[in-house]
Amino acid sequence: MSLDVPVLLDPRDYVDRDEQQQLVADMVAGASPVRVLVIADASGEGKSDLLARLRVNCDEGTPRALTMLADLRDLATAFGALERAQDDQLNHEAFDVCLPRFTDRYRTWATRAELRFDTGGRQTVLVDASHSSLSPGAHVVGQQVIAEPAGVDNRLAQRECVRAFLDDLRGWTGQPLVLLVDHLNKAAVGVRAWLERDLLRPCVRGELGDVRVVVATTPREAPRLTGFGDSVAVTRLARLHTDLEQLACLLQAHRLLAEPGDPAVELAADRLARGLSIGTVIEALAPLAGAHDGP
Repeated sequence: MSLDVPVLLDPRDYVDRDEQQQLVADMVAGASPVRVLVIADASGEGKSDLLARLRVNCDEGTPRALTMLADLRDLATAFGALERAQDDQLNHEAFDVCLPRFTDRYRTWATRAELRFDTGGRQTVLVDASHSSLSPGAHVVGQQVIAEPAGVDNRLAQRECVRAFLDDLRGWTGQPLVLLVDHLNKAAVGVRAWLERDLLRPCVRGELGDVRVVVATTPREAPRLTGFGDSVAVTRLARLHTDLEQLACLLQAHRLLAEPGDPAVELAADRLARGLSIGTVIEALAPLAGAHDGP
């Protein structure tokens, strides 16, 4: 077996982290007072894989919960976070069912670009971002080409989209909605501040309807949600090397084992015991997988 590119883990093959999976199941079922769960652990420990598994659990659980996964890597604005989430096909049901105001405002924004001219006149245009002859100073936002500098009206429209998103959450009373927030530690400071101020704190105060939030980040960038009692839970991920059988299942899910009893399990366990993250161990083992191939 040869691995030329990293293997993406099927969420259904995910193993371990039973504590966090049960926490979210209890949050969805109303068996726990927790509204915000913060998974704060070092990079490479499997937080993103766990969020993917939680999405499957919510979709297949009883009661079934809708989910929206937001990847905040390298984002500088709240609107950018919502736009990226809207582009994720697995989020479309949540947007269609739970976020009608946002969806309407976003579609309006995405199909129009308002250009402001020095004369004060305005012209509404629709431009395909693949257009080969962009004017000097223009930039691409989503599928639109917008003149630079971005006008006040464009920024206002984006703020209205964000406001509509929050209004939708405040009024949501249907089936549970679980917001899965990944890579908070890799977002700009302003995005982290917005998330804590306008989403997490209102959520733990019970102001966001039937909404629960799971945040994956590193301990240093974890939101400081104090004074909310049992409404907030902070957890870390247990070390996988304590259970060789589970570790073997995880490596097998990543297609890094050739056969039962493969020495790669002991090798992985040794590296984990020395403090390496599971992500680092998987990357290190990937080139060795090809050694098991036949001629």
